[in-house]
Amino acid sequence: NSGGYGAFTAVSFSPQANGGNGGFLVTWASEEGPSVVLRGRMVASPGTLLGPETLVSAGASVWLDVGALDLDYSPTSGRFLVAWKSFPPNVVVYAITVDTNANPIGAPTTISAGFGRDPGVVWNQTSDEFGVSFSTESEAAKTVASVFVRVPAANPAGFSRNTFNVLPWPAYTTAATDIAYNSQTGRYIMGWFQLGPGGELISKVAEIDANGSVVTTGIASTRIGSYDAFSLAINQLSGTSLLVGLDRTNDAVVGAELNQNGYRFAGEDTLDYLSRPARYPRVAANTESASWLLSFSGGTPGPPEIPFVFIAAQAVSTSTTGGGPAGSYGGTNEPPPPPP
Repeated sequence: NSGGYGAFTAVSFSPQANGGNGGFLVTWASEEGPSVVLRGRMVASPGTLLGPETLVSAGASVWLDVGALDLDYSPTSGRFLVAWKSFPPNVVVYAITVDTNANPIGAPTTISAGFGRDPGVVWNQTSDEFGVSFSTESEAAKTVASVFVRVPAANPAGFSRNTFNVLPWPAYTTAATDIAYNSQTGRYIMGWFQLGPGGELISKVAEIDANGSVVTTGIASTRIGSYDAFSLAINQLSGTSLLVGLDRTNDAVVGAELNQNGYRFAGEDTLDYLSRPARYPRVAANTESASWLLSFSGGTPGPPEIPFVFIAAQAVSTSTTGGGPAGSYGGTNEPPPPPP
């Protein structure tokens, strides 16, 4: 890169259609002097550089942590949307569109009302808009919440935001998020990790309609996830999603399949036990088979346990079809907002 200390990359692919070039946009946080800026570059398999490195955003800094950056691509508009958590003093979620030469289109748009963290991004091919998920908190209101934002690909400033799952702080914390779009139902599946009183550690999932309204939400797992280890992806062939994270009792990679409504219909499965202590699992769906590829940082169990030893990837397949068995969380399953 340009010489800054690069970290926490995110990547998305642009097919060779509708202005795409068959390349990947790689984005990363780059420490350059007193600033942490967002940089990007187009790369094609097997590593061909498609043009120069670019400065995607200089004024809107990038938080230095895993999960602070995500993006997806719109073949309809021929542009990416990148969302990220900014660096203090103003910790917000920014979004910007980027062309297939890694050049920013316009200036960053602030899509959070205040503090925001851990965004996820997905493209909606039906409406050509992006769905963005993130967690938020308000020190003034003493609340935390989950947020879903619709961002038009052609006009990011025309976004609409829905804040839900409002809970009292500091009893609760909402953290890592991810989001997928089901083209068969026309709805989004949004997930997030949540900490609660008494040591409650859960992964929650919401089904969200095309207008951004929450249809149902509930607890998907009491075993999967962490504040920095949470990911989900939908496979359009099976119609189901794979939710992955870490088992906090042993740092093994664990996953669970969700039906088309985001409802977990089977048990949690240990997907990798030998590479403990694992860190930072991510998952992506295969477009040609009912399978996913998950990647993570693997370690050696020890003793002593040693994390960050190697990078691992594993394929996971399913025999589920048609979106899985029926089932939903049966309502919004949310407590009333806390008193003022």
